[in-house]
Amino acid sequence: MKVKIKTIMAGPDGSYMPGDEPDLSGVTTQDLIAGGFAEAIEEPVIKHEEPAETDSGTPEHEDPNPVLEDMALAELRDLAKAFGIDGHKMNKATLIKALSARG
Repeated sequence: MKVKIKTIMAGPDGSYMPGDEPDLSGVTTQDLIAGGFAEAIEEPVIKHEEPAETDSGTPEHEDPNPVLEDMALAELRDLAKAFGIDGHKMNKATLIKALSARG
């Protein structure tokens, strides 16, 4: 979840200045918002367009991993951690690419 930081913040997960908009997850985000240290930023909804069909009637490209696409960002970060990938600062698309590359 993207948040807008209101105060200087530093800790083991990084350091942020007022106005920074990091993509954080889990309890940390909710605690920052509840404490007045950050405010939630609504992320734009991206419409998923259906791929054009080829002459054979199959889509031009298949979704590389539909299971990963359906997972929440926090779940993807937990999975990345299990694979030894430091994904706490990655966005969803980057995490999916990194996890898909692992097979």
